[in-house]
Amino acid sequence: MEKLDEARIREMIKKVLQDEPEIVLNIIREKGELLIYEKTRDVIKEEIGELRDKAATKDDIKMLIEFINARFEDVNRRFEDVNRRFEDVNRRFEDVNKRFEDINRRFEDMNKRIEFIEKILIFLLGINIINTGTVILI
Repeated sequence: MEKLDEARIREMIKKVLQDEPEIVLNIIREKGELLIYEKTRDVIKEEIGELRDKAATKDDIKMLIEFINARFEDVNRRFEDVNRRFEDVNRRFEDVNKRFEDINRRFEDMNKRIEFIEKILIFLLGINIINTGTVILI
């Protein structure tokens, strides 16, 4: 077998590349696809790493649920306090309503008395009109 020197090998490669330039394109394409694959793989690894960092564990979810429950309990306590205050206000309004009802009853009683006094005055004036003969328009 003949020992090939470096110059002869270069010539042979040059001749093959000149005769079939698609070989170079295929090599570039394969190398490019390999680079794209490697870059894609690296990006995916980074994204998965970030997702893994961002992903919640069961303990994280339990802690979040406990926190939300605590906030709801706090809100419920505040609403219960507000409800108690409204109940107090309602009782005060009921007291005020009772007082107004009592005042209304007193006014009704006073109206009845005034009407009775008016009837008595009309009766007494009527007697006076008959005795004196004077006409009073009411």
